[in-house]
Amino acid sequence: TQLANAHQANGETELATDAWRNLLSLYPNDTSLRGGYAGFLATRGDHGAASEQLELALEQAPDDTGLLELLVESQLRQQLWKKAGDTAERLVSRNPENPLAHYLAGLAKLGQQDADEALREFEKSLQLAPTGIEPLARAVDLLIRKEQSARALAILEEALDRQPGHFFALHLKGRVLRSLGREVEALAAYRQALRQKPDWPQPYLGIAELQFGKDPDAAVALLREGLSATGGDTTLVVYLAALLEQRQDLSGAITTLEESYRKQPQSLVLANNLAMLLLEDPARSAEKELLDTLARGLEKSDNPAFVDTAAWIYTRSGDHRG
Repeated sequence: TQLANAHQANGETELATDAWRNLLSLYPNDTSLRGGYAGFLATRGDHGAASEQLELALEQAPDDTGLLELLVESQLRQQLWKKAGDTAERLVSRNPENPLAHYLAGLAKLGQQDADEALREFEKSLQLAPTGIEPLARAVDLLIRKEQSARALAILEEALDRQPGHFFALHLKGRVLRSLGREVEALAAYRQALRQKPDWPQPYLGIAELQFGKDPDAAVALLREGLSATGGDTTLVVYLAALLEQRQDLSGAITTLEESYRKQPQSLVLANNLAMLLLEDPARSAEKELLDTLARGLEKSDNPAFVDTAAWIYTRSGDHRG
């Protein structure tokens, strides 16, 4: 596999594919090898072909839980919810004490619109591993939707009993408390999460959302701290710009977006938001060079809203190709 991996690392996709196929022609019953080829196909986004290889491997090793996990994940990415559910059941039956097996089963049930069964699987996963981030997030989200916040808090308290500094559980606790209108307690939970992980953007957003109505200056200052701590997280940039715009500080909002866009010119979210604000600002709307640069990036997007922004730029400039 070294040759195949070397070609893959060098971006030589066709050569890597040939290397994998040559190996499988020599060792067709090697399930580890076939699983490796499936992983390679998955990195290329060919999840259908990856599933085919995993199914072939499972014919040789039907009880291999590693292969079953990979197959469930591949089927989930293809949104083959029923197949993923069937495979997840096989996985759970062979390894019922594996929290990942129950989590994957929950995702399959969620895809089948069976929220109650999904919740049961996520809670089984948490019984086995109470601090698991993914099942915590999914379970709490479902419980909030079902208006069972007390149950959500109980799950989070159990995770925090096991790991008091669990930053993600603290953040989720803030979210649940906020949904209950317990804003002072929510703020305290968000601040605890922030102390545990100051380079994570979510607590900054949670605190700023609570602060903005009462103390907008503090919210803006906190978001600026967050930008420094997170290295300019895009979500914080966009939210800060939105708050500044709400405060009638259009120039400040544009500056915030423009500074971040120049550091991350590949970000279409920043490009789109910057373009829209530039077009709103009489003092900046005539900056054809910058707007054209933004439009050229946006028009190639798969997002219709971004393409519409590019068309708007071209129309405003008198270039009707958009």
